[in-house]
Amino acid sequence: QKLHGIAEVARTTTAIHCFDQLLPAITSGISQQLGYYPIGLFLLDVEKQYAILRAANTADGLRMINRGYRIAVGSITPVGYIAQTGQPRITYMNADSTFFGNVDFPETRSQIVLPLGSGDNIIGVLDIQSREANAFTEDDISILSIMADQVAIAIENTLLYEQSQVALREAEVASRQAMSQAWTD
Repeated sequence: QKLHGIAEVARTTTAIHCFDQLLPAITSGISQQLGYYPIGLFLLDVEKQYAILRAANTADGLRMINRGYRIAVGSITPVGYIAQTGQPRITYMNADSTFFGNVDFPETRSQIVLPLGSGDNIIGVLDIQSREANAFTEDDISILSIMADQVAIAIENTLLYEQSQVALREAEVASRQAMSQAWTD
């Protein structure tokens, strides 16, 4: 069941070449295919000092994006910790004090946070929460890490695609200008 859902998320995300459409498609796809709620996708800023919430599948999450919600890399929160270490983590409401005072998602009972990227190349964090206590197992770390790797690749490929399209347009403009100048001369 989960592997089928992960395959659907991967299939959907690889077909999208627009960065602004990709990120919300990832969070909504994970929610629809795997039934988790809420989901947040954080990307690291250029200096890798903050994990910035860039996509979410809930109205509360969208409000957080509009507020410019970000978490310091290396902070004691699960997102901050994973953004720094690159190691996935499962946390539970009763076992982990980082959940206390979570005003944005008070119904969360368990959470799995996964790095997007690997080693020194962490580009972001995927925060998947559940209203169910103990919703995630150690097996979920392995299975959902596969999905997180696919998501990271889709994000990087989309960014590269958009950059190549901009470079192509700039090259076409430069070529036309050079041709026009050659004809003028």
